[in-house]
Amino acid sequence: MARFGFCLFLLLITTTPPLLSGPGDTLLYADLNGDTAADTIRVATTADGYDVVNGCTITINGRTLGVPLQDVYQVEVAIGDIDGGDNQREVILTAIGSGSAASHYVVRLNGNRPVISAPLVGNLSFPGEGVVRAEQWMGFWNITRSYRLDGETMGWEVVPQDLYELSVAGKTTKSVTLLSAHEPKAKPAAKLKPQSPVTVVGYIPTSPAGGSNGEDWYQIKTATGAIGWLQLKDVREKITLPWEGS
Repeated sequence: MARFGFCLFLLLITTTPPLLSGPGDTLLYADLNGDTAADTIRVATTADGYDVVNGCTITINGRTLGVPLQDVYQVEVAIGDIDGGDNQREVILTAIGSGSAASHYVVRLNGNRPVISAPLVGNLSFPGEGVVRAEQWMGFWNITRSYRLDGETMGWEVVPQDLYELSVAGKTTKSVTLLSAHEPKAKPAAKLKPQSPVTVVGYIPTSPAGGSNGEDWYQIKTATGAIGWLQLKDVREKITLPWEGS
């Protein structure tokens, strides 16, 4: 499989590497709210007889939250800083299971109360600008999306991006008409015969997080240099690509 493995980058981190939790307790200290006092952070996990984590809690200064984990074999704990411009730092919980990508939870203090984010899947990086970047698998390539954490709902919002660049070679399996624009009624830009070599060079989602019905657009470059557009549903049907990392 050519999918990415687990990797977590933090702008600010404790002096030790990410700590492994479980089954048992992980204890660390960090100033999470900028008051110069170290907060006490304890992550506790329990596991079943097959070493699958079946319970996880995080306690900060005596206040406890449950962490909704499923099919997880390892939990890593680290301190990160999503926004270098504020006085907050966050606890990053990384749940590693049987899948190819880890799930990450961000825990921060809201006053004295810990709050937890929705899970974010992928390989994360924290540039410290209020944005979290997540590398995610798209079937035949890796996309890096930028997310902002909504402090009210603790949900993730995708930062819109007009075009994602990629470069993946393939070959047509059927006759293909590339369109001159990413619109269903656009004029033809090029017509290709079966077995024509092509390169997928761009991606435009129909919504910031991507469409769900094969309606997202891919930019295709031909061997002669012509460029046009196909929707994902046509890419799947008419172009051979290394789907699922094969």
